[in-house]
Amino acid sequence: MAEQTPNYGLTKSGLEDFYDVEVQNSNMNIIDTVLKKLDDNKVNSTDLTDVEQTVTEHLERTASEAHGAVRREYVLFTGIVTTSTVNLDLPPNFASLNDFDEIIVLGTMARNGSSTWKHFNEVIKPIATLNNQTVSIGHEILFTTSESNKYWLHLNFNKSNKTLNVGYNRSKIGNAAGLDGTENAVGGVIGVKYD
Repeated sequence: MAEQTPNYGLTKSGLEDFYDVEVQNSNMNIIDTVLKKLDDNKVNSTDLTDVEQTVTEHLERTASEAHGAVRREYVLFTGIVTTSTVNLDLPPNFASLNDFDEIIVLGTMARNGSSTWKHFNEVIKPIATLNNQTVSIGHEILFTTSESNKYWLHLNFNKSNKTLNVGYNRSKIGNAAGLDGTENAVGGVIGVKYD
């Protein structure tokens, strides 16, 4: 016995039914109508280009109205660094860290203690800070879980070599002295430029 499909009402013949050209033609007409509607409503590449341009113009206008400039972010480093030096990958047309308006450092503090770990993103203003330094800038990130538990990283950004060095990675738990370790980590560095 014939059944109807739930979405478009196409006729599905049963095993005991004979082939009927009119049933098949009716199914083809339904399929043709649905495909035509889809074809008439599809987005072509010109439409997408127009949409992309409109969105880009809106974002640039909104950013300019809000900040006076468009904010562009460049990934300078991704990975994990706990106690060493890594190269920062500057984009073309950027000669040094001074070319950025901000540097954002991303990472995790106290990652060995699952109940206390904390993700961080620290903003550094290199223009104001780095211009006074001939070679590098030191920056500390501190995370305190209690009055006596402290975690900190000391970062050195080298302008000419375009590197980030984790000068020290320490923790102080309770009354113990501060110890060097690897429980704090930098996971990324982003350069921000306002055009």
